[in-house]
Amino acid sequence: MNNSFCKMFQESRLLAVLVLLVFAHTGLAQGRPDTPRAVDFFHQMQQALRNNDRIALAGMVRYPLSTSLRGKRTQIRSQAVLLRNFDLIFDSEIRCAILQEKDEDIWGNSHGFTIHLGEIWFEDLLPADDHSDSNSAGFWSKGKFSILTVNNDIPLRLCKKPAS
Repeated sequence: MNNSFCKMFQESRLLAVLVLLVFAHTGLAQGRPDTPRAVDFFHQMQQALRNNDRIALAGMVRYPLSTSLRGKRTQIRSQAVLLRNFDLIFDSEIRCAILQEKDEDIWGNSHGFTIHLGEIWFEDLLPADDHSDSNSAGFWSKGKFSILTVNNDIPLRLCKKPAS
């Protein structure tokens, strides 16, 4: 395939993803009972980044973490591998996107919670052996939030860096 066709195909895929994200965006994940806990978890992510606490942030990840390294999608299988590649995974654009977002920018759907264009996805996960009914008392408060995906390969990132 020639380069112009590949570029056009990639741009059309990006447009499709953006359209889906716009239509899926529900603003503060309305309808999800675990939204307040998602916002708290997001604040913890932001604080870990502000403090450059890489170990704390790596501890918030569920492994394997889905991300990209050097332009290839990959699964990061351990905290040690994440820490070795921290600056590639949590690059300046991802950090900026996480740090600039406000509570009302967090949105969720059946795949979890995210921000902006889906730079980072996180979800409230139950242990694999827990088959609780989502209608049971306490269901929405017994899981543990974890980072599942860092989409550092989004070609059109619009991180608005604050003016100096």
